[in-house]
Amino acid sequence: MSLETRNEINKYLVIFLDITNYCNARCRFCYNYSNLGQKPVNMTINIFRKAISFLPFVPDCNFFLSCRYEPTIHPEFFVLLKEIPSEYKNKVSFTTNLVKKLSREDIITLTNSNVHHINISLETFNRTLYTHLTQVDHENFYTNLENIAGVFSEYPDAPKINFITMILNDNFNELVDIITTAHKMFPCSSHHLRTPYFGITDSYKKFLTDQLLTKECLDNKKEQLLDLGNDVSLDTSMNLDTYNQILSGNAKPSSEHFHKVRIESNGQMELYGEKLDLGAIDNPYSYICRYTNMLKSIKGKKVYLFGAGFVHNVWMEHYSEGLDVICVFDNDESKWETVSSSGLPVRSPSELPELLSAGDRLIITSIYHKEISNQLKVLSIKDYFVFVDSWIYPREN
Repeated sequence: MSLETRNEINKYLVIFLDITNYCNARCRFCYNYSNLGQKPVNMTINIFRKAISFLPFVPDCNFFLSCRYEPTIHPEFFVLLKEIPSEYKNKVSFTTNLVKKLSREDIITLTNSNVHHINISLETFNRTLYTHLTQVDHENFYTNLENIAGVFSEYPDAPKINFITMILNDNFNELVDIITTAHKMFPCSSHHLRTPYFGITDSYKKFLTDQLLTKECLDNKKEQLLDLGNDVSLDTSMNLDTYNQILSGNAKPSSEHFHKVRIESNGQMELYGEKLDLGAIDNPYSYICRYTNMLKSIKGKKVYLFGAGFVHNVWMEHYSEGLDVICVFDNDESKWETVSSSGLPVRSPSELPELLSAGDRLIITSIYHKEISNQLKVLSIKDYFVFVDSWIYPREN
């Protein structure tokens, strides 16, 4: 499937895609460890093609081909890579544990793939410690790493290599050596070090208690690590002090401050809190336009809003200027025939079919967008858009 190059990008949109729901390692530091006992499900090529139709909507490096599982174990992994259009190469990346043995042909295929960069999980060069942390044999990982270094050096246009290293008690004294050794193998690589994510299973809690370091210890190490250069970055937000505060109820785990689309290997998708079956959507590109294109070609149209609450006020403050906004519909009967706080007449949704004409623009401005979407379906209204509070929508000149 070829994708037409488009410029409809929302700078806050991130897509997490898992082409399989399984992993070939059992890393003790993985918060997702408890989910690895399920029956393996691999994404079909049809679902994958639908998923990559979202590529026009994300900025560079914001389409993650793997999120919680290991992508290379998908039996058609290299076939799927070839489906990614070259014009979107800068948008796609994936993370791998390199546990699966890769042939030279596999690695050459990676050099020619339309992927911006490859994240490699690297916790240690100590082979005994590697086996302890991942609970798999170390041979494939280090062989793959050396072979990738050799082959990628022959291909200057190969994807960039990034390393991700968990900061643990077990590898704390090795961190400097990990960074310098990795950079010697891949001179143009970058290195991101971070502490483990929060988790709630008993076994993971014990691991975090044993492996997390104090804030003071991490702060004392930061300067030394950052001075190494080599594009080193750090995230030490989860430390032993913070973790104990979370367990005692005095703090909360940090939340994600971006809006995301998450797509599972079976095609189940979460979009702005709404759960969907990607396989059942005929045209995913058009579907997501409903969330991103509310201002596209809006000039000169009559604009109707649905939802007269807080989100409505946000929309009016940021996007109403210069537009012909007629009224707002709301399901709260007490608001009908009144004026909203923004000065718009509030009407009953039952009047929608009569007032709305072809070419008008209807925008849902409510956190209850899913329920309102179902309501519009009953009214046989298919042409509408959804405003996502805190997204930035570019205005047309």
